[in-house]
Amino acid sequence: MTRVTLPNGICVDAADEAEVALLYREIFVNACYLRGGIDLEPGDTVVDVGAHIGLASLFFHQCTRDLRLIDIEPSPPTFGSLTRNLAGNGVRATLLNLGVADREEVREFNFYPSATGMSGQYTDPDRDRALTARHLESQGMSQRDIDELLADRYLRVPYRCRVCPLHSLLDDLGVPEVGLLKVDAERSELEILEAVPRRRWETIRQVTAEVHDEPGRVARVHEILSEAGFTVDVLPNETIPISDVLHVVGIRRGQTGGTPC
Repeated sequence: MTRVTLPNGICVDAADEAEVALLYREIFVNACYLRGGIDLEPGDTVVDVGAHIGLASLFFHQCTRDLRLIDIEPSPPTFGSLTRNLAGNGVRATLLNLGVADREEVREFNFYPSATGMSGQYTDPDRDRALTARHLESQGMSQRDIDELLADRYLRVPYRCRVCPLHSLLDDLGVPEVGLLKVDAERSELEILEAVPRRRWETIRQVTAEVHDEPGRVARVHEILSEAGFTVDVLPNETIPISDVLHVVGIRRGQTGGTPC
């Protein structure tokens, strides 16, 4: 891990400076997790499934103080950075080093030491390398430089991790209501959302999920949120327009919130 100072002066631990620069632009500059009309108010509980190194929570804390933050991150090395980044910037949160799924069990995950944000249960080095190469090519990088940069970037380190359904975790933590559920779980998002029971959906005011644009996946997430009573929008990725990830936003209209920062 290396120490990185973000353009806004915040210092964080991260595995790769280029990855952090991209995430900073996505989260702080483009405010991707407030798109679609999402707002937060003091006292809200924000649940971050796939918290990574904590940039989203740092952003939410900057936007609205007095939030209850619950950050969930399965990868032990990334969880270590998450812990240090929030504590080092004075952000209090409940941190859970586990995964979210449709049942409680132990599963195998894969960690990319050089591409931590793409780690997860469903990694595919060839696919992930091709997606990154396409983005770099769109930025004008030569094929030779792309090949050199990505040569060892997607070497996987397997590990085993406990997973639990989201509603079980929230029940155990005594969370009555959720102001915002943010999900960025690298192709686990559909399983996570399908497992949320109706009684728990009724306690969630807003959802923002990064969903991979694969056959039927976005439509199914849209259906789940619509059936749960949300007004749903599907938004393109502003930071990486050629990305295979879309933002699916669900908001319960008529419920008042705060002011977007």
